[in-house]
Amino acid sequence: MRKVAVVSAVLLVCLCVSAAAWALEFRVAPLPGDNLVVNPWFRTGDKPSLAGWTTTAVRGGWVASQKQGNPTPDETVGTAARLSTGRGVEQRGKTIDPGIDGYLYQVIPADPSKTTLKFDLYWVTHTVNPAVVTIYGGPTPEGPWIPVWQPFYEVHTRRIVPESRRAQELWRYYSNTTDLVTTTLERGYPYYKLELRANLPDHYGGFKVTGIYFAVE
Repeated sequence: MRKVAVVSAVLLVCLCVSAAAWALEFRVAPLPGDNLVVNPWFRTGDKPSLAGWTTTAVRGGWVASQKQGNPTPDETVGTAARLSTGRGVEQRGKTIDPGIDGYLYQVIPADPSKTTLKFDLYWVTHTVNPAVVTIYGGPTPEGPWIPVWQPFYEVHTRRIVPESRRAQELWRYYSNTTDLVTTTLERGYPYYKLELRANLPDHYGGFKVTGIYFAVE
């Protein structure tokens, strides 16, 4: 009986370790050191946060979320910025109606002598039409803003459910459909405005992003 108890205890420990590894399901590499984005993982310490970002919407809008299944570069459970119509969301007043644009942006100072821009991110969706990242250039933190690049544009109106039903598999599926992109401008700007806009077409709508990378060289 004692041997059985010991074996049972060992199995329990193994299951707990496996559960912990499962929780940190989507470990990803840290972002490159030249990233100019403030709070690219949408966290403050180990808590979800939109610090450094501005969100605007007629009703509801972007929130910071923390969930097992989100990408994480460390031991913290993954955090992300989320726009949702309310499916599976418990935070009242934080959802957005279908057909309404939700904006999230950050103004980023940069070296205007560097004219090559680089962009990448992790993302996932249920349905979205469209999700767009637009980069604007300007002479001051207030603009005026000139659109200079659109490194991300996606439309997905059919929900995809992975066989495993694990959130990390959905993150991997969508994030792997896009990659680091670059462009070279005729002139650089001392300030850039990085703007995310997402429109959810129905009540299944949902869109999340994290690990946002933007740099100049």
